[in-house]
Amino acid sequence: PGVAQENPGTGRLIAPIIDLDDSPESGSQIGIVAPETDQYLGKAFGGYRLEQKIGQGGMGTVFKGRQVSLDRVVAVKILNKALYENREFIKRFEREAKSIAKINHPNIVAVHDAGELAGRHYFTMDFIRGKELAQVLSEDRTDLATMLDWMRQVCEALEHAHTKGIVHRDLKPQNILIDTA
Repeated sequence: PGVAQENPGTGRLIAPIIDLDDSPESGSQIGIVAPETDQYLGKAFGGYRLEQKIGQGGMGTVFKGRQVSLDRVVAVKILNKALYENREFIKRFEREAKSIAKINHPNIVAVHDAGELAGRHYFTMDFIRGKELAQVLSEDRTDLATMLDWMRQVCEALEHAHTKGIVHRDLKPQNILIDTA
């Protein structure tokens, strides 16, 4: 009990507690495009080499990267340039990283590092090899037992986060990943 079980053939569900306050009613600017972050692709960003852009939200852009010192694949989230002078968003971004770092659960991504490089705030977390739940649901007909298992895992992750005083506030199929590794 309390530990997610791997579902053979479908992977385990990872409910990332990210973008804790990234909803329109919170005043976030969802849909900001941050093409300036593409300048980092294939280059070093601190101790990380950014290999591929994998996502973008109102607060930041997420890259698949490699932590050079440990030769480990990670996800690197960089605060959007349009927000990097806004103290409110910087505080929110830092609060997000610190909140995730307090959580240790098999269905919640772990934060490894956070910092600032040349005025660009970032944090790194587990890289999940898989797909968003929204994409999985649109591509195939997942059986009811598997979907119920995924929802059980989401509930366990949320329950754990709530015991730490953390509320997700943006739970949706696009923010739930199915780990296929």
